[in-house]
Amino acid sequence: MSIQTDKIKEEFAKRLHLAMDTKGYPLRGRARILSQEFQISDKGAGKWLNGEAIPETSKIPLLANFLNVNSEWLISGNGQ
Repeated sequence: MSIQTDKIKEEFAKRLHLAMDTKGYPLRGRARILSQEFQISDKGAGKWLNGEAIPETSKIPLLANFLNVNSEWLISGNGQ
């Protein structure tokens, strides 16, 4: 993986955590919350939260809606 790609994943994870903080989700158990809401594995959700992966494109608007944030902000940090 390129350094640029790793940076994008890390920044996405930071925004995901920030949005979950704002919604009041506890730090522990976030992967389970996401896995149940989006029908993915706990491991897959953990990768989103740890900056190891970004959700597939089709899940971004659903995730943004779930967290009451802008899709563009969630992906890029712009357009909050």
